[in-house]
Amino acid sequence: MKKIIYLLIFLSLFEYATAQSVNDTKDFISEQIKANPPLSNYKTAVFFDNNVLKADAERISNRTLSESNYNNTFIFIYDIFNNSGSLYFLTKAHIIDIRDIIKISTTKISDNVNYYNISVYIGNSYFAKEYTNSKDNDPAWKYLDKMEISIGDNYEASQKIKKAIIHLGKTQGITIKDGDIF
Repeated sequence: MKKIIYLLIFLSLFEYATAQSVNDTKDFISEQIKANPPLSNYKTAVFFDNNVLKADAERISNRTLSESNYNNTFIFIYDIFNNSGSLYFLTKAHIIDIRDIIKISTTKISDNVNYYNISVYIGNSYFAKEYTNSKDNDPAWKYLDKMEISIGDNYEASQKIKKAIIHLGKTQGITIKDGDIF
């Protein structure tokens, strides 16, 4: 009987430690992306089930989410403001299911400014949409073939985010390929 009690306590502690690891990973991804906006007039955020209400996730994705879909929601959102930061121009959100991630890669973009683009490739087995809302047009949703996360000119942060997303996949039982290995 004692062995069964010890086993139950051990399994409970293991489950708690794993849950913390998943939430810690999600928090880390959110914090790193928010701390590294691609431009000063961009405001970025990441939402998972641990930092967004189900009703808000449903509003952004424009659909009713099952509990399983809500628990695997991954939303990258950015707002673009004018240079003074006071006038909003555009909001875009990429909404995917964590279980659908198959590969992730990073690319340095050198346009007028330098920034990193983190491409999260999806398998199209689950919901994947891009939401766009501008001050001049009605909100629109369209099919999304990959999530594009832009961050500032910070190589180290791009690699940490990529590794954290790969780790998040492992915690969910998913193998995510590192697309930068090739």
